[in-house]
Amino acid sequence: MGLKLENQVRDSEKDSKKWKSIFGVIFLGALGSGFWEYFLKDFCIKVLDLTVTAASYLFSGFADSLYSNIGNGVGGFLPIFTPVIIMVMMILFPWVFTMKLYSVTKQMNVRTKKVDNDKLLKKIRFFKIATPLLSLLITLMYGHMLFESVYQYKTVHYIERTLEIVRPSVTPQEFLLLRSEYRQINSLEKFEDFYFKVSSVAKENSIELPQFSPLLIKPKA
Repeated sequence: MGLKLENQVRDSEKDSKKWKSIFGVIFLGALGSGFWEYFLKDFCIKVLDLTVTAASYLFSGFADSLYSNIGNGVGGFLPIFTPVIIMVMMILFPWVFTMKLYSVTKQMNVRTKKVDNDKLLKKIRFFKIATPLLSLLITLMYGHMLFESVYQYKTVHYIERTLEIVRPSVTPQEFLLLRSEYRQINSLEKFEDFYFKVSSVAKENSIELPQFSPLLIKPKA
């Protein structure tokens, strides 16, 4: 009887800990979500905007590259899902390899110092410097590709949704012209012209469009 009671108490404690863990995760998630919404979101968007603006000044073709494939459209999330996964792996792998290299070379340093092998030590030092630099280069390259792909995906879906929203307020001919302009977008300038044209149509017809803040485009006064 005593053993049975002890088991029941133990099970009750396990259930209590499990529920505490679940509520703890929910609480932390809600706290993190609120912190992001009220404090971090605007700050991160501002930092992103400043970073993109700086990059557009440093690299002449950067601004147009963000809008170069907009006119191609996107058929859904699956076409972008595989490249995104590959790019994330390409970004993470060099850093995982770098950390592993540092761990291995740390052990090798201890062994090689005992035998005083200068040639091997020089190779180790070279790889410890070269690998992080290569990892940084790969991160910048694939990070840009990842950011560009996700931004273009979101922009295309904004355009598609916006066109359907304003469609009842324009003639069939005007709608076809808007879609034609959309399909011709391959630069910042063309997207900017299209964006303000659709916004103007929505404003004239008192239509509320989805919230979207295109990069490198300042709202007209």
